[in-house]
Amino acid sequence: MDFSVTYTHLSDEVAVVRVVGAVDVYRAPRVREVLTGRVDHGRNLVIVDMRQTASLDATGLGVLVGCQKRVRARGGALVVVTRQEGVLRQFRSTGMARVLPVRPTVAQAVAELARVRPAILLHPLELDGESVQVL
Repeated sequence: MDFSVTYTHLSDEVAVVRVVGAVDVYRAPRVREVLTGRVDHGRNLVIVDMRQTASLDATGLGVLVGCQKRVRARGGALVVVTRQEGVLRQFRSTGMARVLPVRPTVAQAVAELARVRPAILLHPLELDGESVQVL
């Protein structure tokens, strides 16, 4: 399976980072690089779209936890989006499901971020045709 990490800025504060393929010890540094870059450019509300992520190892989980700490230190939040059973199993078996919020859609992730920053819902956002306005 191919591997890619791309991002979209939904607003001045919100970034969606899409991860496609398996995240393992070899690929996790690329995920870290993209996540860190978004936060360093002021996107402190981060959605990690893992709907097309086949698997996630402990190194990948560590990257997500590290990014979550980084955004929280800046008053932000991180939410993971996935329905992939292999990824969900990794979150549950390690206890990370209690640490990192996981939602099935980007719209639900935006709603989760709105708990931290309600103003993000004041204008409609769209990602790949999925409306994420939750008003």
